[in-house]
Amino acid sequence: MKKLFLILLFLSFEEVFAQGGGYYQMICRGPFSSKIFNNWVSIKINRGLGPAGPRGGNLMPGYCAFLDRGIGSNEPDTIEFNRDFESGPSNDPDVQYRNILNSIEHGVELTSLLLAIRNPNEYFKILVTNVPSSSSHPGSYFRAGLTFAEFWQ
Repeated sequence: MKKLFLILLFLSFEEVFAQGGGYYQMICRGPFSSKIFNNWVSIKINRGLGPAGPRGGNLMPGYCAFLDRGIGSNEPDTIEFNRDFESGPSNDPDVQYRNILNSIEHGVELTSLLLAIRNPNEYFKILVTNVPSSSSHPGSYFRAGLTFAEFWQ
């Protein structure tokens, strides 16, 4: 019963991201060129034409694709990862403690990302949303967080 509940909770969680927030699962296989600026890491990707396949088995090095389909030619070829903390500076000891834990967690995930984007044998799964071009950021891109990222070889 607990196992069924966890599966249903996971499926509900994924559905909320896909419907409400416009976030979708993408799998990528390194290596990629990257830029690190301010609080962002940006990588340039090749668009996979078909689905990534289980654990990225259909991906060539340097390519990304969604779990269920390829990336269209009208979709971005850049993914940007935010390196910010969950909350800003604070004098509240509880917030400071959470920021320390978040910095450790994000540091581990950022290290995993930086290793994965340089290695053709590294794969990662992330949740992305398509961000349209704007006056402050010309060119559309995929925005991704590291909170739900998975990494493997």
